[in-house]
Amino acid sequence: MDRINPAFGIVGNQSLIYVLRFSGSKRIDSDEFCDHAQQILYDDLGSIGHFRVAPAKRENLNENFILSGKSDHPDQYIPREDNEIFVSFIIREGSDCDPISKELSIIPKELKQFCEAAELSVEQMDVRSLYA
Repeated sequence: MDRINPAFGIVGNQSLIYVLRFSGSKRIDSDEFCDHAQQILYDDLGSIGHFRVAPAKRENLNENFILSGKSDHPDQYIPREDNEIFVSFIIREGSDCDPISKELSIIPKELKQFCEAAELSVEQMDVRSLYA
């Protein structure tokens, strides 16, 4: 993936929410995926923002849902095949971080490194059609 397209996400005043579909040849366990993503994307590579497995309902795709963390109710998430997972991300502008436009130029490089390490592929989903 070469870039994150803001038009496929939800643009706020100083934030962007977008959904990515990760897939691979093996079964993807959501807990293991989240641990791995946290370690590589955020701890090792220094990505900014937050992520959470994407919600099943469009009205839940918001900052509060993403920031509230892991749920014990997997039916709250988008149905998926065993070898894929849909993940929602949020990045925000603030006094202590770069403009969203700069972050959008960095994120694809970090995702490429993560996908290579995790043996996954990634594609951005259009929120409008995903939740149609």
